[in-house]
Amino acid sequence: MEGGRRWYLLTGLVFGLGLGLLVAWVFYPVQYVDSSPYSLSENSKEGYRSLIAQAYLVDGDLERARQRLALLRDTSPVQVLADQAQRLVAKNGSPQEARALAQLAADLQQAPAGTAVRTPVGQASHTPPPDRPTKQATPSPTLELGQVVLTPTSKPSNTPKPIATFTPRVTAAFSPTPGAPFALKEKHKVCDPKLPNALLQVEVHDGAGQPEAAVRVDVTWNGGQDSFYTGLFPNVDAGYADFSMTSGVTYSLQVGDGGELVPKLEAPECKNTDGSIYPGGWFLTFDQP
Repeated sequence: MEGGRRWYLLTGLVFGLGLGLLVAWVFYPVQYVDSSPYSLSENSKEGYRSLIAQAYLVDGDLERARQRLALLRDTSPVQVLADQAQRLVAKNGSPQEARALAQLAADLQQAPAGTAVRTPVGQASHTPPPDRPTKQATPSPTLELGQVVLTPTSKPSNTPKPIATFTPRVTAAFSPTPGAPFALKEKHKVCDPKLPNALLQVEVHDGAGQPEAAVRVDVTWNGGQDSFYTGLFPNVDAGYADFSMTSGVTYSLQVGDGGELVPKLEAPECKNTDGSIYPGGWFLTFDQP
């Protein structure tokens, strides 16, 4: 008799628990109303930033984009956008999203808070910052490489195969900035032991001489190719991008669609003060005529 009572109690407990879960999950589920974006998961936050960036390319309202990003309560919104764009490029993600994130990061860096900048689709805002960082800017905790705040966009292995390789799939809505093709203005050898070896640095300016963000840069070599974008390093320059070459490999570089092709780029030899040899780099500047 005692065992039967225990069985009925156990059965009643299980039935009551099941009925409670059924009511809570099916008939009266919890409804989230007006949930703040900062409470989202990290993956959802990345999707939210991507939508903000792509909306900005369409409406050009920088202040609205700034207000939307503020809801995420990021400590450094500009750096977070740039880092997300770099991760997209590294994992062969959508180049359209990467360009949109890079563009928004660059424009936020240049325009002070409260400035509403309206930019046509696919073009960068060119409001010069009050104190534009130089190439000797103080390195940040997460991007520290000698005198320049840099993180190579992609780094080919010893068998000249880059970490991030993808075929650009840029659509008309996110096409490169309209205008004349970019042409090489200046090319000079860089010998600085404080910089990464064999670093290919690129700086892109528009027709007004302002740094141009979100411009695709294509690099090809025998048996390989890679693409990256300017504007992923807003604390260096909105029009800056870089690429790590492999010593002994010859590269060709082109900025934007139809831009001037720069062939025969190979890491030059540089000499330390003690006479030792190390691979140097190149700094290329491109303008729109």
